[in-house]
Amino acid sequence: QSADADSSGKWKAASISTVKWATCSSLSVSSEGGSGVFFVEAEKLSGKVVVVKGSGTVVQELFASNVGKLIGVTTPDMRMTAYTESEWRNLKKHLQRVAKPKDLSKVQKELDRPYLLIMEYLEGEPLGMT
Repeated sequence: QSADADSSGKWKAASISTVKWATCSSLSVSSEGGSGVFFVEAEKLSGKVVVVKGSGTVVQELFASNVGKLIGVTTPDMRMTAYTESEWRNLKKHLQRVAKPKDLSKVQKELDRPYLLIMEYLEGEPLGMT
């Protein structure tokens, strides 16, 4: 199962603490949310996925996630990477490398932000879809 397929329960969460972006093998674009997210297979054929999101509201999303955890709401673990960090450059380079040609412009646009969120994959339905 690769990140190119839908998430029919076959994806597993990869650790977000140390993602080796050079080993990413596929990327799937979601249109859910304000700007969409990218499901990235962290290691080839592993089925382990991390979620990457370009957002103009990184601080608010991190804060909301932490508040959610405090009150018992299931929220993904997440962290931020900034344009001043080498990880930010590696992430952008390798996600563009594995993007399908039809998705490349969207990937480039969404990753053209000074801060990116790296999030734990949680299986479920987007809010408003249930």
